[in-house]
Amino acid sequence: MKTATIKNIKFVDLHCQVGGSDKVYHCMIREEAGGYTVNFAYGRRGTALSYGSKTQSPVPMEKAEKIYDKLVAEKTSKGYAHAPGISGDVFGIQVSGSGCSVSDAPVIKQKESSGVLPQLLNPCTEDELQAYLHDDEFGMQEKYDGDRRLILVKDGKAKGINRKGQFVQLMPKTAEAALLPGIDMIIDGEAIGETLYAFGILACDGEDLRKLSYLKSYMRLLEVLSPHPHEGIEIVPLALTVKEKKALFAKVKAEGGEGVVFKHLDAPFSAGRPNKGGDQIKFKNWESASCIVIGINDKRSVQLGLYESGEMIIVGNVTIPANREIPQKGRVVEIRYLYAYKGGSLFQPQYEGERTDIDSADCDTAQLKYIS
Repeated sequence: MKTATIKNIKFVDLHCQVGGSDKVYHCMIREEAGGYTVNFAYGRRGTALSYGSKTQSPVPMEKAEKIYDKLVAEKTSKGYAHAPGISGDVFGIQVSGSGCSVSDAPVIKQKESSGVLPQLLNPCTEDELQAYLHDDEFGMQEKYDGDRRLILVKDGKAKGINRKGQFVQLMPKTAEAALLPGIDMIIDGEAIGETLYAFGILACDGEDLRKLSYLKSYMRLLEVLSPHPHEGIEIVPLALTVKEKKALFAKVKAEGGEGVVFKHLDAPFSAGRPNKGGDQIKFKNWESASCIVIGINDKRSVQLGLYESGEMIIVGNVTIPANREIPQKGRVVEIRYLYAYKGGSLFQPQYEGERTDIDSADCDTAQLKYIS
């Protein structure tokens, strides 16, 4: 197995292709605060990776190497092997099949605040849906089933920002697409794999666009991105007329899409989520909830929990697909479901993946839609 050592940093990239799965696992030792940390990243190839650390605080190099060697041995015993074809930017290190080198991109630390927060949406009911479809003051876009992601582009470098306003890594293609010649900006969108589905722009070349109406800022988004098509960023279409909105809604529903978002065309950007209503509203064709893994079961299943009045309650179990890493106890995961039973479990839950941008304290039963 081939590893690379760079200024006392040890790194290995592994992959596993068994039974149709295609997973990657990266492990490294990094010098930090007078000691060393052992960090890892894993996930399906071509998707945003989940990150973690085997050390709560920096440890001596000898101990870090033991942790590192044990972790690599565990993975190789489970079928992982050196991945000669992997490339990309992980932990701020540029990875390639022949080794790795420190990139010019900054190393992004977990929970480093960007100072930029996205606008978050409240849901509407099926009864309210029709009113928004017929309201000329609201445009409509498809709601994508990914991770909320903003991109800060400054001085020729691109950084990702999650829904909590923290810096996170960007997928290589997305970062490449955002680096337009001579343009500093903040793009807002939803990340799925290597593509950002962009629906907003908050700033461009020193101008704060958040004070503009949504329609005007959306037109600026088109002006900036349309001349530079790239598979790493795709602009989300905006339906304006009643006819366009109805046609788009029918298309999203027929294709099994997550839902739609209604946006008041004259309203400016507003960070955070209002207590109720708001100038941007979402309607979901199916439900989802962020749950806490409270137990690991047999046969690739985990037990799920949510807070209710400060107490943890069980809301059922979910099977983890064979091509996905089983989440550790205490992790926050996204679960897709049809509805919930009051005092019972989620009906037909499906595992969507881990959520590193949501705190466990926010995982409560207020998220749930109960069957009447």
